[in-house]
Amino acid sequence: MTSTWIIWWRRWLEDEAFFEASGGGVTVSGGEALMQMDSVGELFSRLKQRNVHTLIQTAGLFNYKVFENLVLPYTDTIYFDLKLMDSDAHKQYCGVPNHSIHENFRKVQALARDSVIEVLPRVPLVPFITDTDENLSAIADFMLENGVKNMQILPYNPIWLDKLPRFGSVQRLDFGEGTGKFMPDAELDRCTEIFESRGIHVHCHR
Repeated sequence: MTSTWIIWWRRWLEDEAFFEASGGGVTVSGGEALMQMDSVGELFSRLKQRNVHTLIQTAGLFNYKVFENLVLPYTDTIYFDLKLMDSDAHKQYCGVPNHSIHENFRKVQALARDSVIEVLPRVPLVPFITDTDENLSAIADFMLENGVKNMQILPYNPIWLDKLPRFGSVQRLDFGEGTGKFMPDAELDRCTEIFESRGIHVHCHR
C-alpha cells in the first residue's frame, strides 16, 4: 500500500511550478491531520528541503512528544482551534475532555513567544455552544495567560446542515434558534469585543 505522504508528495510535485511562481506554501488540515504524524512529518521535511512554507491546522488533540519529534522541526505555522474551555462541555460536544488540548496549546504558544514557530489560535463560533459570553470570556482569559496578542474567530457557517444526509444523517441537529443562518454582524461584533476589550487583536473574515 502506498504511504499517505507519498501520495501527498506526488500531488505537490504536480503543482510545484505554481507554488514557485506564487510564493505559496502547503497547508495540511483535516479532519485531524496530526492523526497521521508520520506522513505529515515526512511530507513537511521534504517541503522544507525546498524552502516551502508549511502550515498545519489542528484541534489540538495529539501526542506532544511524537509531534515534537516528527512534525514540529519542519513546521512554520500552526492554526490551533479552541472550541470550549469547560472540559465537561467539550466532552459533551466534541467527545473528549480538553485537558491535553490546553496543555498542548501552552507548549506550542511558549514556542511562539520565543519565535520558534508561528501560532494562530482560532475559535469556531457555533451559536449557543461556543459563542456564549461565558465561553468566549474564558477563552480570552486563557489567551491572556499564554501571551496571545492575535487570534482569529471563525464565523458560523450553516451550510453543514445540508450536508448531513450525505453522511447518513437526516436529523438537522438544530440546537437553537438561528443555527440555520449565518451570523449577523452584530453577533460577530459582540464576539470580537470580548477579546479586543482584553487587548487581543481579532481577525474575522465576514
